[in-house]
Amino acid sequence: RRDDEEKYDDGDGLFATTSYDEREIASAGSRDYRFVEHDAHALFEAFMGDARSERDDERLALGTYYEDATTPTSPICAAFRRIENALRSLDENLAKKLVKMEVEPQLYLLRWLRLGFGREFHRRDVLTLWDAIFESLSAAIGENGETMSSRDFYEGIAVSVLMTMRNDILSLDDFGAVMSRLQNVPPGIQMQHMIARAKAMAVTG
Repeated sequence: RRDDEEKYDDGDGLFATTSYDEREIASAGSRDYRFVEHDAHALFEAFMGDARSERDDERLALGTYYEDATTPTSPICAAFRRIENALRSLDENLAKKLVKMEVEPQLYLLRWLRLGFGREFHRRDVLTLWDAIFESLSAAIGENGETMSSRDFYEGIAVSVLMTMRNDILSLDDFGAVMSRLQNVPPGIQMQHMIARAKAMAVTG
C-alpha cells in the first residue's frame, strides 16, 4: 500500500486523519476494510496504467485507449487492427461480413475498450469479467510455462463478444441493424466461456 494514512469525515464536515504503523499495514488481511480505499486506488492505477512508467506493449493500460482514434499510429488504432486480425484468423466469414457492411471498428470498439465493457453486460457479469482482467494484470505463468498478455486478453474479450453474436450479424443485411446488435449485446452470454476463449487467444508458450 502506498499510503499509511486514512482520512475520514467526522460527521461535521471536518476531516480527521488516522495513521497506521508498519506493523498494522503488514498484518492487514486481504479484506481489511481500513485499507479498502488504498486497494481501490491500486487496482485503478493498475487498470489504467501508469503514464509515468515505461510502457510495456504486452501489458494492459486502459489509458492508452483514450488516445486519439483519428491518428492511424495511435495505440487505440493499433488495438483495432489487432482485434480485426484476430477475428479474421478465427472467423473469416464474420470478419468479411463486417467489412462488407462497412462497419468501422471505432463505431463499437471505442465504447467497449474505453469503458471496460461495463455497459455491455449485467453488473454481476461485469464484476466477473473485471476480476478476470485484474487477474490477467499479474501476468501469471501457467503450469506449462505459458504466459498471458493482459492486453491481448482484454482485446480478446472484444473478439469473443463478436463471436457470440456471429449468427445474428451474419443474418443481417442492413448497416443499422448490425450496428444495433453491436451496441446491444444479447443477454444470456456465458461469461466464463467468453473469458476462457479470450484467455486462450492471449496465452503464448
